[in-house]
Amino acid sequence: MHSRPERALHTRPQVLRALGISLSITVGSMVLVSCSSAPQPDTESGSEGLDIGGIDLDQYSTVSAQLDFEKGIVTLPIDAIRRDSAQVTELRDQARRALVDTCARASGLPSVAWAPFSQINLDGRLYGLWSVSLATRYGFEMADESVKSNRSDDESLCFASAKEAMAGVAPDSYSLDDQISSSAYDAVQMSDEGKAARAAAQACMTDEGLVIDPDSGHPRSDASAGNSEANIRIAVIEATCNVETGAIQTLYDLTARYQAALIDRNEAAAVVLAEQKAELIAGYQKIINESK
Repeated sequence: MHSRPERALHTRPQVLRALGISLSITVGSMVLVSCSSAPQPDTESGSEGLDIGGIDLDQYSTVSAQLDFEKGIVTLPIDAIRRDSAQVTELRDQARRALVDTCARASGLPSVAWAPFSQINLDGRLYGLWSVSLATRYGFEMADESVKSNRSDDESLCFASAKEAMAGVAPDSYSLDDQISSSAYDAVQMSDEGKAARAAAQACMTDEGLVIDPDSGHPRSDASAGNSEANIRIAVIEATCNVETGAIQTLYDLTARYQAALIDRNEAAAVVLAEQKAELIAGYQKIINESK
């Protein structure tokens, strides 16, 4: 199978300009833009979703998603303001581990045997599997990255104190990032181009002998069998079809364009959310630095 080259995430010059954000292969550095208040996002039905009516995707034809086919990680415009983006999540985990380790050292406890950081981000499976390398190794499962669950009382106190300290850094309930993500996903699912891409991938899977679940749109597998040989075979076929038909790149490019359009439409509120994300990063980084 031929690997597909990674594509950089490009935006129009005016997309996210008010956020002071530069997007290239990775989410760039953020320059804070002052904003005196947080306007409400332009909603169609309260908190249920954002209005996508009137969006002209032709204006966002240069916007595309970056797919890392080895790691199963996708980079999208929403990452610039998302408070649980891969960047923030990794810093959060580093900060939590730093607090636990500092407490353990102070208590004379042995170091915690931490598992590797997860590299799977939230959007990595929006449209099914597409990393053939991960599907080959794990099927539909994630890599086992759990830490030991049997803790002494002293260790449990360290984890509890870390959780309490982290709570003071956590974001509030403002959810424009979640609204943009879900609304863009719904728009892709309803679009003719999105439906055509899904249909092409599904046709490839059925040609390979898989059965598509009509409710989920994904191939049927035995969830109780875990990382079985049969499930791995199904997972590899799904990932291969998503890549070789071009469906997965099409679906994520559409997602990126809708996200960019919705960020533009809710520009002032997005600026505030970018500031909140920057504050969150600074808070986690401070914890990490102080633990050294």
